[in-house]
Amino acid sequence: MIDAHRPKLLLGGAAGNFIDRIDGHGVVDYMHTGWFATFNLADVFVTTGVAVRILGTILSPRSRNGD
Repeated sequence: MIDAHRPKLLLGGAAGNFIDRIDGHGVVDYMHTGWFATFNLADVFVTTGVAVRILGTILSPRSRNGD
């Protein structure tokens, strides 16, 4: 179910970072935690999309060939 949203997360994050780069000033990072790296919402979307892809690959049932 959540794997269906993976492409939307990846493309949304990539588009957000691309739009930030168009003006020539680079990606604006605005989430400052103080104890973790500074990032933006587009980074969260890309990271979540990749994590969902990895988990989906690991947890998906495997089909057997030759049965």
